[in-house]
Amino acid sequence: MRIRINEPRQRVRIKAKTGRPSKYNPAFVKIAERAFNSGMTEQEVAVLFDISTATFQNWKRQYPALLEVCNTKDEIGIKRAENSLYSIANGWISEREIVDKKTGEVKIERRRLPPELQAISFYLGNRAHHKWKSITRNEVVGATDAPPIRLIREGMTLEEAAELYRQTLQGNYTPPKLIEGQLVEATTKDDNSS
Repeated sequence: MRIRINEPRQRVRIKAKTGRPSKYNPAFVKIAERAFNSGMTEQEVAVLFDISTATFQNWKRQYPALLEVCNTKDEIGIKRAENSLYSIANGWISEREIVDKKTGEVKIERRRLPPELQAISFYLGNRAHHKWKSITRNEVVGATDAPPIRLIREGMTLEEAAELYRQTLQGNYTPPKLIEGQLVEATTKDDNSS
């Protein structure tokens, strides 16, 4: 025996399609994939399909295959940029066709381009940053772009520090040397001349 519960019946409304039919075609997924591989943006692909960017965004929500292609485009571009950076950092071979004007013969000219230091530095600084850190060293110099004081000893008076600085600016100062565990004061050029 069936028991019926007295509930009002819910009417299901079927929404009739109105408006223009969609321009979407499943073949657009492959076209979009090729366009993204060639470096096009979503806006450029929308122009290629002759639709607005808002329609393209709606299609991404409605069609999962198109959304998947759009999500992988960034990975493809990143991988391509990484490969280009790697080849620039290692040097590469450039090829170009040259047409001989007299004979009309086509020759291929190949030349090896050297690695670029900036690309090597960028690549290693990002890929192996634990080994290749960028270190910035700041050196304080005087108003005359003189070299900084190289050594100030503890207990040095202000006059001695000023004299040491004067000798450093003139290039007459030689730092002390470590001989048999003892600091031996080197003579300055002024001391030798007297």
